[in-house]
Amino acid sequence: PGFAPQSIAQCFYSVLKKDDAKDCPFLIGAPFQGNAHQCLKDVMMYMTCISIVFSWLSLSTLFYAKFYDWPYPQSFFYAVDAGMSIGFCTEVKETEVASRLFTIVHILLGASCIGGVLVLLVNSVLEGV
Repeated sequence: PGFAPQSIAQCFYSVLKKDDAKDCPFLIGAPFQGNAHQCLKDVMMYMTCISIVFSWLSLSTLFYAKFYDWPYPQSFFYAVDAGMSIGFCTEVKETEVASRLFTIVHILLGASCIGGVLVLLVNSVLEGV
């Protein structure tokens, strides 16, 4: 149960040896009963999801920090706020066309990224039960 780095390493090792793993760790729930190749695929899926969300937030934080000369915490807050289309406590009047276009793309990517990650996580939890 949970994230077990030693078990993950054993899973990768068994994939490299081309053996089947009897109990391959599942990142969220109970151990995954399957072969090592499926385990590696699951681990890579989670790592990809984490890196996509991290990249999305990092790039948008850097953009808002440089474009508006904001400190990084404020830029991060606005990136999450705008990207998730929340809109709480933000009275930013985006007058520049470049900023407006970036924010539109950022919102569309944010809804897609977070929605896709949630679907994958829920699906993996339901399959693991």
